[in-house]
Amino acid sequence: MLQQTRGLHRPELIRGSVESFRRLFKLPPFLLGVAGSRGGTGEDQSANDVILGRMKAVRERAVGAQLIHHVEMYYETSMTAFVGYVNALVVENGILDELPKAILTQKHIMDADASVLEKIAGEKPSEARQREKDNRELEVLKKALETLEGYSTG
Repeated sequence: MLQQTRGLHRPELIRGSVESFRRLFKLPPFLLGVAGSRGGTGEDQSANDVILGRMKAVRERAVGAQLIHHVEMYYETSMTAFVGYVNALVVENGILDELPKAILTQKHIMDADASVLEKIAGEKPSEARQREKDNRELEVLKKALETLEGYSTG
């Protein structure tokens, strides 16, 4: 906002900045002309210093707010990355290490005893009873079919 030329303030730039500042913060209109348009009296200079001080404070607050925003975004990104890394470690160390033991392979089957194989592939007692019942019903139906076929050909 405030530009300097070899250490001297440029009044035309100060006037525009003061007017923008006055409108932004709804300052009284008498402050509009303090930046060098009334002859540069001591009163004008002190009002100019007040306005420039306020402008500097506003700029510092804006920079501070922007810095806080950037830090919050950094920590949010870092937290997301951290959670992702922890998830990857859990999957890699907790789950993938156990995977070779958990998958049923031919080696597991060859090393297993008969009771383990019975648990894996064996028929449940309820299923065995149902199969026997179904076989008896099938035999009865086959005999009924043979009897009916004897009537249709005869």
